Amino acid sequence: MVLADYLQAREQQQKTGADNHAKLTERQGRALSLTDSPLSRYGPLVHSLNEPSAMLGMFTMASAKMQLKSMHLAPLDLFRHFLSHCTNVKKLSLSDRDVMDDSVWESVTEFLMPHLQELHICTSNMTASEYRFILSQCPATLETLYFDLWFSDDEDGLEVEVDGGVPLTRLKKLTISLCESEEYPTLSAFLPRCAQVESLVLLANHRSPPILQFSDAIRNHMPNINSISITYALRKCKLVDKDCASLLSACPMGLHTVDLGDAVQFGKLSCDALLRHATTLEKFSAVTWTSSSSSDLKRIITSCPKLHTLKTIFNHSSANMRAIPFIDAEDFIDWDKDSKILTPWPCESTLKVLKIKVSSIPRPDAIRDVYRMMLWRPIKKAHPADGGLTQHRVYERLSRFTNLRELWLGHIAHKCHNNVFKPLGSDNEGWVSGFFTFKPLGSDEESCYSDVDTGEDTDEEKACSNKYPEDHQDDCLEMSLESGLGQLGTLKDLRVLNTNWMMTNIGPSEVQWMAEHWPKLRTFDGLHKDNDEQVEASKWIEENCPRIHVGMEFMNRRF
Repeated sequence: MVLADYLQAREQQQKTGADNHAKLTERQGRALSLTDSPLSRYGPLVHSLNEPSAMLGMFTMASAKMQLKSMHLAPLDLFRHFLSHCTNVKKLSLSDRDVMDDSVWESVTEFLMPHLQELHICTSNMTASEYRFILSQCPATLETLYFDLWFSDDEDGLEVEVDGGVPLTRLKKLTISLCESEEYPTLSAFLPRCAQVESLVLLANHRSPPILQFSDAIRNHMPNINSISITYALRKCKLVDKDCASLLSACPMGLHTVDLGDAVQFGKLSCDALLRHATTLEKFSAVTWTSSSSSDLKRIITSCPKLHTLKTIFNHSSANMRAIPFIDAEDFIDWDKDSKILTPWPCESTLKVLKIKVSSIPRPDAIRDVYRMMLWRPIKKAHPADGGLTQHRVYERLSRFTNLRELWLGHIAHKCHNNVFKPLGSDNEGWVSGFFTFKPLGSDEESCYSDVDTGEDTDEEKACSNKYPEDHQDDCLEMSLESGLGQLGTLKDLRVLNTNWMMTNIGPSEVQWMAEHWPKLRTFDGLHKDNDEQVEASKWIEENCPRIHVGMEFMNRRF
């Protein structure tokens, strides 16, 4: 299409006696094209372009073919002719080749930059001068900018004077790398141009980021930030507690969203800084905690009247299970001893997404789990009445979140999703799954571990504890009608339920109750393929309530 359109335009040029078509301005080039040319009709429909240099490569191939016919077409002419008709490109993604090739960059800045709204630049091995130049070319029309910086060692960023640029008055979302400290001067003249940014995403891709400088830039030049996210590409580049606290403290009062994911070691300092925004906070996520997560989680959930999303469970197979935060059942219940009722929480009517691990629920029924396997480490001993009372109160707390749409109490146990397991202790065939090591049913061999708590771990137990993190939850809700599941009938808006890797007692009766009382439920993850009752429950849903998608996993792995 481009080639045919270009040839038509060149023919028109020859008829009109115009000068070299490659030197025509954008307006003249379109005027010389035929009124019914394909690019005149379809060029304005192009709203997004990725890596223009790859397109130039295709034009080079087309030019080589045409030279066999003695056409002698210049690839750059075809490339520029195409770009001149792309008058409505709003989103552009650039790579190293796009910014390092002078002809491509000049064409992009001439035809595309003036009306861009969203720009993604992901480059590597560039000097400070080159980064400085790219930043200076950002147009005032930008609304979204993604800029990932990886500096070359060929030039010291400290010796480079950073050129200015036009104020980015429309820029609302900025994603930028937390570069190394010695490279920060390259950004020092750019960040003041971002005074209207409302959403800031920081890429923790370097080990020694200049947190104080970035904090000062936020404090002094970005007064409108209401959302901050921190993510990373390299696992070893997580921010420590004090650095996260510095960034959160620098943000103006009134953050709505704080998304830390797995990129920050969230602790007491970060929690204190976060609670400065308690009155406006609507969404919070952090899955790696360094302090007592239960008390801090209670502080957050009881202090934020507008909170609608709380995520402390990371639905990704690479999450660190040992660092998953939890809230103790007693903290979650928050029982008022004077009034003998649950303490009202300010977010009871606003919370819509809750992904949280509620622990320390007594489970006297779990001396042997629901699969008749021997527990190698007995859980907290309790009288059956104690466990029932605690569960009823946890259900009561959950029942108060009447607008809840997603409830995640379980998590992905990443150690059970790979093939690195080996039997412990001997060559006897057995299963190992998180907390549980047990012999094959019907075997005469003794189990590696007993359900008698001697108070000390054996060498085998210590080895198992080191090899296999505590992925399973056995101090959790049963999620059975007998234990009090019926109290959750108030959650009429529930769409997603997750009980993965929880020791539940869910059977056909429970899923029938869910289908009846949760009319909007669409996804239920957490049934186990190696439990007969839960397989039966899954079949009932498939046959009687196909609107619910059931995710099933093996609770155990055989070797």
